[in-house]
Amino acid sequence: MLIIFLWNCSRKEEQLELGFEYIKKGNFDAALERFQKVYREYPDDLRVLKGLGYILSLRKISMVSSIHLLEEYMKKRDDPEVRRELLKLYLDMGMFSKAERLIASDRISVEEYLSLEMAIYRAAISCLKEPNQAHSNELKKIPQSTLRDYYLARCMMQDSYKLGKSLEFKEIIDRFEDSELRCELEFITPGDKVMDDIRHGVILRECRKKYPGSLTIQRERPVKIYDADVPRLFDDFLLTPNDPDHRVMEEYKILIEERSKSVVN
Repeated sequence: MLIIFLWNCSRKEEQLELGFEYIKKGNFDAALERFQKVYREYPDDLRVLKGLGYILSLRKISMVSSIHLLEEYMKKRDDPEVRRELLKLYLDMGMFSKAERLIASDRISVEEYLSLEMAIYRAAISCLKEPNQAHSNELKKIPQSTLRDYYLARCMMQDSYKLGKSLEFKEIIDRFEDSELRCELEFITPGDKVMDDIRHGVILRECRKKYPGSLTIQRERPVKIYDADVPRLFDDFLLTPNDPDHRVMEEYKILIEERSKSVVN
């Protein structure tokens, strides 16, 4: 029995390691298959929740499920890497209240809360939630860094932000030394903000090739849910590579319509 137990543990570890390695290489279907195998036997394994959460965040149809899994993971393990990815996902989807709660003082240590990184995140959430000159100035007060400039650029690219000086926006992107973060910005920046659509499309293709494992770069866009109380839509049938279930989308539409009616009434 001990030998069987150890063999099963070894097999599980091997599948998990392969899954995360495939994510880094951008081979998401292969990663999904590995996590799917482990999930069937160990549905509560935290690393399975993390891996599935990452992969499901790539498709619009399963992003709500991704958030649920990553939130469950973060309830049981404080993981700065997952926090950053979940924060980006919240901001992509316009879920600003959740983003604020994720880095609230009761969710992280005092040292983390007072850190420069968290100060940038707090200012960034305010700026993305309500993009304007005043909020971008709050970000500019924070000492210059790649992370600060990344979110400053994200704030300035919003449609509601009246870009008075497009040159300033372009200068922020051009001075980026972190090529992956620059690619992220290029990917989420509307082409007409800085360049023509053809050149922008070429840059996006190059970014995808250069960083195949970047969830932000590979994620389907655009997607906005905002802070609607959307029920969890996770089920095992979502874990089928390249086989989106249209029934899920229909259920999702019905849920949103019902939620909208209840708000109106």
